[in-house]
Amino acid sequence: MTITCPACGGAESDCERCGGRGYADLRRCPAHYQTSDVVAAIRAYNWSEKSMPVDGGFLDQSASWVAFCGIFESERQKIMEEERKAEESARRAKTKGRAR
Repeated sequence: MTITCPACGGAESDCERCGGRGYADLRRCPAHYQTSDVVAAIRAYNWSEKSMPVDGGFLDQSASWVAFCGIFESERQKIMEEERKAEESARRAKTKGRAR
């Protein structure tokens, strides 16, 4: 499994962490990285569609919260796109198999 490089955000060609690839390989189960803070942030993110952690609008939230939301949503969209492509590839393979 790969994620956007946590050191450079996928933007530095001379990054030591990713070697300029823009992504980093996870060599353990993603659950291994789930600290209680990460779990709490993900739960809060899921609730943020209904209510923000701090009263007010998005700009009233902490900078770290706004950064987390951007990173989390970006990774979520990439995963969804990978899943969509895999499903499309499987459909094409299945259709191709029927044509034979």
